[in-house]
Formats: sequence, structure tokens, C-alpha cells
Amino acid sequence: MENLASPSLGLIVGFVTGASLSAVAILILVALSGKTWGRARATASRLALKALLLLDEFAVACHAAAFDTPEFDEDDPDLFFMHTDEPSLTFPDTFEWSILGSEIENELARMPNAALNVSRALEHLQTVSQADEDFFGTRRAEYVKLGIAAFDLADRIENKFSLSTLERPDFFRPRQDLLREQRKRQSALAGKENTLTAQASSPSNVTSIFAARPVKIPEI
Repeated sequence: MENLASPSLGLIVGFVTGASLSAVAILILVALSGKTWGRARATASRLALKALLLLDEFAVACHAAAFDTPEFDEDDPDLFFMHTDEPSLTFPDTFEWSILGSEIENELARMPNAALNVSRALEHLQTVSQADEDFFGTRRAEYVKLGIAAFDLADRIENKFSLSTLERPDFFRPRQDLLREQRKRQSALAGKENTLTAQASSPSNVTSIFAARPVKIPEI
């Protein structure tokens, strides 16, 4: 009986030992994967914060450009200068933005190009038209739109990675200023379109010189 029990006991001990080792191995793998995931999450959060800071700086620059007013040369009214630089955005090439997700990565890649296109478009507009109220109104509208887009993307990054909201003085609310200006322009454009539509639909009170006139038939 003792001889028969010994192999059985050995099998049981071997099975328990093997199962224990497997369980330990699984626990180690789970711990390592959790640690790796934690490091990846921390890396993504740090990179998200860098993107958030760069976007915020760019959006605030757009705010400054949008509300900048020109100063004209007294000797030559066609010459003017602005008090702020044209907003520009550059992201370091060494950062692996894909860790933030493909959608955010694509929008980050497009944002500097959008800023460059606005700057080039305004330069072109300045060469083909006068620097008048329409030009500066267009300039303001473009930087308002660009600044809001940057703030919106920054908000998405902030929410996705649970970042703290950037602190700002109570008297400085650039995003609210941009949104207020956007609504103001949209309202003005809507009013202008309504006026043009009303003018086009109203009947003219001027009799056309080509209006039909009665024809006198000569007597025979």
C-alpha cells in the first residue's frame, strides 16, 4: 500500500506545485502588464499636457491677433503695422503624438498647417485689395475661428486624459471673447443676408422704359 501511495502522492504534489507555479507566473505577468500600462498612461498624460500647453499658447496668440488694431503711418496711409505677431504653431518632431490616439494626432498635425494657410491667405488678400475695414474684419474673423478650434482641441485633450484646467486671471477669458466675437459676426452676416433678401424680393416702383404700351392702329 505504501508503494502505491507514494507515486500517487508524488503526482498530487507535482500537480499542486505546477499549478502554484502557473498561478505565480500569471500573477507576475498581470503585475508586469499593469505596471507597463501604468507607465504608458503616465507617458501619454505628460505628452497630452505638453500638447495642451502649446495649443493654449497658440489660441491666446490668436486672441491677441484677432483683437489687435492697426496703426497707420501718418506720412503714408497705405502703410500700417499690427502690434502683435502673426500666430504660429510648431510641434516638436521628437514627440510621439500617436500615443494620444490617431484622431487627436491627425488634428495636431493639421493645426500648424491651418495657421500657416491663414497667414498666407491674409498676405494674398492684402496684395490684391486695400487695407480697409473689410480686410481687418476678415483678419479678425479668421483668427477668431482658428483660436476657437485650438481651444476646442485643447479641451478634448484635457477631458480625455483628465488633466487639470489651466489657470488664468479672472479678468482674462480669451475663449469667451472669441466665442462672443464669433456670435457677433454671425449675427451681423445673418442680418446683412436678410436685408439683401428683402431688397431682392420687394417689387420695384420704377416703371420700366420697356413696359408694354398700347399701340395706336392708324385709320384706313
